[in-house]
Amino acid sequence: MNEQDKLHISAYLDGELESRENTRIKSLLLKDAEAEQYYQQLSHQKRALKQMMNRVLEEPLPESLNLPPARQTSWKPILPMVVSLAAMLLFGIFIGWQVKPPVLMHQQQAFGAHLVYASEVRHPVEVDASQEGHLVTWLSKRLGQSFQAPDLARFGFELLGGRLLAQSSEPAAQLMYERSDGVRLSLYLSISTDGQAPSAFHFGQKDLLNAFFWSSDALQFALVGPFEQSLLLDMAHASYQQLMI
Repeated sequence: MNEQDKLHISAYLDGELESRENTRIKSLLLKDAEAEQYYQQLSHQKRALKQMMNRVLEEPLPESLNLPPARQTSWKPILPMVVSLAAMLLFGIFIGWQVKPPVLMHQQQAFGAHLVYASEVRHPVEVDASQEGHLVTWLSKRLGQSFQAPDLARFGFELLGGRLLAQSSEPAAQLMYERSDGVRLSLYLSISTDGQAPSAFHFGQKDLLNAFFWSSDALQFALVGPFEQSLLLDMAHASYQQLMI
């Protein structure tokens, strides 16, 4: 999803798109988890702002203003405009803060980390699988949550190893798996944000990569690779069952 798509999603929410572009955005929301999440965030923000505006308009002016009748008469017609301007300002602040919320950032980082490290020939991992015990203990300590590396051998994948990464100012981690034909799968882990509830599996796509995302109370996970959705979901279920200690 690019910046133009974000603008079109906002226009779609406001009913301002022509039919052809309207159809394209509908299709984008169905197949792109990032776009759908962005749409839901915009929708929530606009509802909240509308409710705020309605509350302000329904409230009488404070008595402390003690305006004479003539001035009260001249004030009321411009009150909606003042509130609208304030709402636009707040909306801009919210959008600027919400463009990359923690969940969306997790998804983007998972795809980006796979693209960077899965193509590495000599250094795809920082610590290799021969030191799996040390690797998992180290990463668990940095993430503040104990976990274990899933065994995906029944799907034809062996653990190559893993590395410490960063997501914003917090630590993140990546475990890398490889099939006998050299195709690689990555499991990305990052710290869940405060108050974030555990989530079920949801599917995402970026270019030729597919991914399944889910979260626990403490961590967010992403299983990423160039595999069909059904196989990736089976591996995501297997990873979910083994990860948490």
